[in-house]
Amino acid sequence: MNRIRAASFARTFESESVDLITRFTTNSTGARAVIIDDTIRQLKAVGVWSKLDCFYMLAAEASDQALLNWKGTSYTLSTNGTITFTADRGYAGNGTTGYLNSGFNPTTASSPNFVQLSCHLGCYARGTAAEEKVDIGNDQNFINTRSATSFIRVRLMRASTNGSTANTDGGGHYCASRNVSTDFNHYRNGGNAQNVAAVAQAQTSFDMWIGGGNLAAPSYSTR
Repeated sequence: MNRIRAASFARTFESESVDLITRFTTNSTGARAVIIDDTIRQLKAVGVWSKLDCFYMLAAEASDQALLNWKGTSYTLSTNGTITFTADRGYAGNGTTGYLNSGFNPTTASSPNFVQLSCHLGCYARGTAAEEKVDIGNDQNFINTRSATSFIRVRLMRASTNGSTANTDGGGHYCASRNVSTDFNHYRNGGNAQNVAAVAQAQTSFDMWIGGGNLAAPSYSTR
């Protein structure tokens, strides 16, 4: 633990919070540092923190902060193509070239938490457009928050798209989780959107992207 002065008071920060904040190139405000620490405390309290490989908060004060993996020094995001950062909002791609590459490849990472029968993928999309564009993921694990025909499209340990739930607003929080071989669930804004009967398959080697999908035919989102 470490004592940090935030605003007019001093508090004991989680060591993970201190490690993250000291990696910032752009200094964080005291109020923001408290929000960061509160978030990490809650993730630890509910048992989620230890299960994560990567956790990014793109809606940061500065772009250098947004690109950092809160879980550690590995898998810093790299910008590619035309992708624009807005403070406290995040990154938006241009739909043709822009994406963030995490460098996290579940098949080559050392002792990943993201494995065939225990995996979770999620993102928060601000854009609402209906487009056949992947918002996060790779060839066998991805989320398209709103397809051109207004459906949530999801893969999780599958070589083909299986989740397909009607959705007329691509914005919000989306995630998918699997802990058995026979099926997985995907969610929107905390509610279970669909249980998908889809047998898990062995993964192929692709890095995870944000703001796009690292598929055999790459996809680039505007959301």
